Amino acid sequence: MRTKTFALLLAPLLLAGCGAKAAPADTLPTTETTAETAADPTPEPAPAGFSEVGTLSGIPSTCGGYWGWNTGDAYYEIARVGSGMGGLLLKTDYATGQQTPLCNVPGCTHDSAACPAYLENWARTNLMVLDGKVYLYYAGNDYWNYDTGESRNWQDHVDEWRAQYQEYAYAWDYASEEEYIESCRIDFEKYYAPSSIEMLNDDLTERTTVLTFTDDMRDLTELYFGYCDQNALYATPSSTEQNTPGRIVRLDIHTGETQEITLYANEQVLDAKGSRFLTQRVISDAPMPSYNDGDIYRAALQNARYEFDWLDPQTLEREKICDIPTTNAPYFVREYKGRVYVEDNMREVSDWGTQCSFAYYDESSTRTELVADLPVNVYMPQTDSGFMPVFGSEERSWIWMQKSGANIWSDVDYLYNLDTGEAVQITQKQYRDGVNMAVSVMAQTNDGRWLIGYKPHSNTHNDRCDYGLIDPQDFMNGSEDYTLVQMWD
Repeated sequence: MRTKTFALLLAPLLLAGCGAKAAPADTLPTTETTAETAADPTPEPAPAGFSEVGTLSGIPSTCGGYWGWNTGDAYYEIARVGSGMGGLLLKTDYATGQQTPLCNVPGCTHDSAACPAYLENWARTNLMVLDGKVYLYYAGNDYWNYDTGESRNWQDHVDEWRAQYQEYAYAWDYASEEEYIESCRIDFEKYYAPSSIEMLNDDLTERTTVLTFTDDMRDLTELYFGYCDQNALYATPSSTEQNTPGRIVRLDIHTGETQEITLYANEQVLDAKGSRFLTQRVISDAPMPSYNDGDIYRAALQNARYEFDWLDPQTLEREKICDIPTTNAPYFVREYKGRVYVEDNMREVSDWGTQCSFAYYDESSTRTELVADLPVNVYMPQTDSGFMPVFGSEERSWIWMQKSGANIWSDVDYLYNLDTGEAVQITQKQYRDGVNMAVSVMAQTNDGRWLIGYKPHSNTHNDRCDYGLIDPQDFMNGSEDYTLVQMWD
């Protein structure tokens, strides 16, 4: 149910003083009074922000067992099981050192829909733990028929698959037309279900659907739900056209109510902390040409800057952090203690490799270079949400450096300490997919230990890891003396 839409008035993109708080985004522009404007006694209402915003967190990609959700006292994940698309909700308790399915059904074998922890299809499903409750957000496939503007039905699926069988000469393994149609109906219900949110009951005996996306929520399926608080999901466009306003949509997971604020042109959300979003936008003295204008756009970009702001989605106030010249082609890594860390000065050093510098900009917009020449093809992921406790109060100082591109499994994996400038090479390795690679630092516990994925769990599902807990300093000294977690299977 779409109930409310709010718009953020777009003010001229003028540079504020370095480190200063920008004017509230809902400040109305000053206009010259004329007879026409004076005749209208009704002032234009100021735009409103979201009615409520809790402690924001990025949503890690828990689909398919790659990452989990860390609360600080436990690690929750969707693990692949069996040979198909089946998945199982697992919890690793840091205090007991045990991993168990999220199911309390007596005698349950955890391999069918009768189990509240079992997923028939783990694809496109993310796990969240909000206020101690476990939620599943399923991002439905594209079940809209864009020829008619209406939701798809299973007959569309029947016709499309029949055409593919004919076009690609697939083997027809159905005994009758009726069997084929029934197979299509089941397939449609499984793979073309609408987006939905489910909650695992407190006693872990069943799952309840708390929200199903309806036809009037169609536009939400085109957004990326990358953030949440205790009561809502927050979505941004998967991609934003140049020189068009961005937006943030708040979806209440209990009522289905949506609210929306509009951002500046060329503005995108990069991160969240507390109850504010970190945004980046292009600012210039003159309107930017279209990105499709090629050389004209690139020439204009040389005289522009990127401004980084903290945006309060309730008050719509912005606090400027810094602005950065576009000429160095900066790639945002993270914000830490009032500094914006970037990789920049990218240059090709061979036919197969690129090299960057690592630097930060402070509130005076001054650049400080930390590493002039990073190892070739090393990059730093923008987000590493699983590492620290979600909603945790401690801000981690470590950042991951890892290899990409050709010769990816070289001995280059580092943890870099933003407080001290220390770079520690990860020497502990695991054998996965036929190569030796660095172990995975999965999460940090509330008592300060690190959860390490130190080897593949099995040959069948080597995307899963066996876990061990270790003191960070011991780990950085090269120790593999883990306190092993008792894995479920």
